[in-house]
Amino acid sequence: MTNSNYEERTMKSTKIFDGKVLQLRVDTVEMEGQKYTKREIVERHPSVGIVAITEDDEIVLIKQYRKAIDKEIYEIPAGMVDFGEEPQKAALRELKEETGYEAKKSDYLAEIYSSPGFTNEKLFISEADEYKRSFWNFFSTTSIILNIDADHLDVYKDIDDIVDSFVRFAGNLAQNGILIIPADGSHKDDFLKKLKILRDQEQTGDLNIYTFGKYNSELSKNEQADYYYDELEYINGIPHFKVYKNSEFYGDFKLKIPGDHNVSNAIAAIAACDLNGATAEAAQRALEKFHGAGGRYDIFGTFEGAKVIADYAHHPTELRATLQAANSMPHNKIWPICQVLNYSRARDYHEDYLDIFKGYEDVVYYKIYSTREWDDLGESVERFAEEFNSRYDNNAVGLNTVDELINFYHGKVQEGDLILFLGPDGVRDAAIDVCRSENGIYFKDQK
Repeated sequence: MTNSNYEERTMKSTKIFDGKVLQLRVDTVEMEGQKYTKREIVERHPSVGIVAITEDDEIVLIKQYRKAIDKEIYEIPAGMVDFGEEPQKAALRELKEETGYEAKKSDYLAEIYSSPGFTNEKLFISEADEYKRSFWNFFSTTSIILNIDADHLDVYKDIDDIVDSFVRFAGNLAQNGILIIPADGSHKDDFLKKLKILRDQEQTGDLNIYTFGKYNSELSKNEQADYYYDELEYINGIPHFKVYKNSEFYGDFKLKIPGDHNVSNAIAAIAACDLNGATAEAAQRALEKFHGAGGRYDIFGTFEGAKVIADYAHHPTELRATLQAANSMPHNKIWPICQVLNYSRARDYHEDYLDIFKGYEDVVYYKIYSTREWDDLGESVERFAEEFNSRYDNNAVGLNTVDELINFYHGKVQEGDLILFLGPDGVRDAAIDVCRSENGIYFKDQK
């Protein structure tokens, strides 16, 4: 079926079985040309699956007997989402219940319909990792590196160690595979030099390497990135831009999500699609429907009329990108709340966490989130607030509870404001609690 507008009109729907884990109904539908047929449909509650990666870079599987196929098979931990439960929390719960493992965090990967030919079951897939070079386990034919930045310095010795880790990742690409990298990326030259040495040593063959980025007025036509965007304009907070391939116009694009960083990410995705045979029109349709990665710029609800937004940004580069995205949206005032992930990151990027919020008023540093470090290294939210106020003559505060957050914002925020919760699960949970408080609205509770 190639008609993208094709639909079937339901004339009659009859439920014929109502079980504990599924329901079965038979729909009589009208097809094109006034033809009729019956569809047998399994209704099932959403499920989750989790790809858990250990410190030794091993994927956790479980062995289960399945009556439907009458044999044991290996599976990723999976199960049904309880009513009102967040999918990622359900994934972590299933991991612990089925394997005994407890993940430090989980990242949303995708959501898929398991078999849409006959069931409406939706399966949410998350990744749980120990952040220790877990991406070395990926072997692909097309890979994108969005950036190489100093991060996880509790794992990597220095930026050279991080570059080497990305070299190993790209070294896993198949011969003649496609590698897409930023044209102006930090450490690009060092990365490419080391990658060539590695692939020559391992005799894994050449790669097709392409660059992406933003139009650079200081470069000639032949020096631009292979894929780049230009004429970026925000209309009601939504980016509209033109894309060029080999300096030739490729198409007009727009996104549903704000931020220059999302435009840059979209260029990389467009390149990957084009290099694998997709048309510009197909990429346009896909990006116009894309609501963003899970955990990024999630609009949870409101508090006293102000919009409550949560974003997993916790590295300084991510924080700057998310603040830029928020500023591109219509708003009166932005109220940033920053939760630093781990004491070592608070120490290593201490100056960044102060400088990032220069120019913002009523900044909140929320309790430092750490599940793997017990030495606070002298770092605290009170110290951040005190130094911020001393440096910028401002009124930042360090807070440690949801009640303190609610009291801080009560009577101050108003409709048109954005309360921006930035950081890992702790501050995201706090955002939900603020929305669910007496003067808030949590959108998922309204459904």
